[in-house]
Amino acid sequence: MRRVLICAVIAALVSPVMAQNAGKRGQGRGNQAVTNMMKNLEAVELTSEQKVKIEKAAEELKTSLVALQSEGFKPDWNKQKAEAMKKAREEGVKGKELESKVLASLDLTDDQKAVLKKHADAMTKFQRAVATTLTSEQIEKLPQQLKTQLTRALPKGKQAKGKKNAA
Repeated sequence: MRRVLICAVIAALVSPVMAQNAGKRGQGRGNQAVTNMMKNLEAVELTSEQKVKIEKAAEELKTSLVALQSEGFKPDWNKQKAEAMKKAREEGVKGKELESKVLASLDLTDDQKAVLKKHADAMTKFQRAVATTLTSEQIEKLPQQLKTQLTRALPKGKQAKGKKNAA
């Protein structure tokens, strides 16, 4: 009897903590993208104004990703998309045709594809916010992969000449 009572008390104490952590379980992946970006930006000396702008964009991204998870977004969809993208690029597909071919090849419903597109748009919006906040000198100091992502995220008129070829 005493053991049952002790187990019941422990269960009553532990369950609220577990419930709090269960709500946070899926949020780490969105935070990971932000964390990785912020870690890479440490190499660049940001002004306080730049830090504020980037942190605001990061918060918007986190909010968007949480909303997308509530719509059913699954991280493995990105893996499927990346694999399909790699295969299509190897076949020589480019531009708008690339995106349409990749989406057509995914084993997802139309609603899931729409959520995946929203995810990609949210990530692009964040990258564009970071890219437009940084100077070209700051972008040049970043690792090559990040430099390429940020340069691609810039609006067409803002891309510096020669940067596309450097990627």
